[in-house]
Amino acid sequence: MCRNLYFSQGPSHSISVSFALWSFGGVVSPLVCQSVIATGVPWPNFYFGSLVLSALNTVFLACTFRPTINEFSKDRREARLLERQSDSEVQASKEVLPSPVCSSPVETARPEPSRSNTLRLAIRMPYQWAISVFAWLYCGTETTTQGFMVSYLLAVRGANPKTAGYVTAGFWGGITIGRLLWGRYAARLSFSWRKYAVQLCLGM
Repeated sequence: MCRNLYFSQGPSHSISVSFALWSFGGVVSPLVCQSVIATGVPWPNFYFGSLVLSALNTVFLACTFRPTINEFSKDRREARLLERQSDSEVQASKEVLPSPVCSSPVETARPEPSRSNTLRLAIRMPYQWAISVFAWLYCGTETTTQGFMVSYLLAVRGANPKTAGYVTAGFWGGITIGRLLWGRYAARLSFSWRKYAVQLCLGM
């Protein structure tokens, strides 16, 4: 989600290019995996090697998107501005209320300005749950589909174990091309034509 927000601030097709590059990794990975396994390297070695690359990728992402000093200063200024606004609202509400007839000798504590919990707010949004469930199903489906492809080719079609994995590279290649074309040309379509295009793709 953070990546989508980052790319949305650039050119209109930058999000599709980023997802296409992600898919291109899915094209290259089966080719590399099948070539490595065909030479006799055990599968766990390739798997743990992929985990190391994933860890390095996470480190690179954290270094790339780390907040800068200017961003920290901007967030601090905005937080202080919001706090001043909430304090002024509390003070204005005190001035509107009539003063009590008899005041208590004990000084009452100043009420804290209400601060909304963003996590609680996000959890209560049904659309957020719908998007999260969709993303969970989509990512899981596209990843397990290529595994089912290889399992089907090996178990039913009697494919060669040294070449069966190459088929999934074509699966991800189609996704890569589709994302590039969709991101490039979808911006030229109206909202209605986009809906028709999505329905056409689903029908196909």
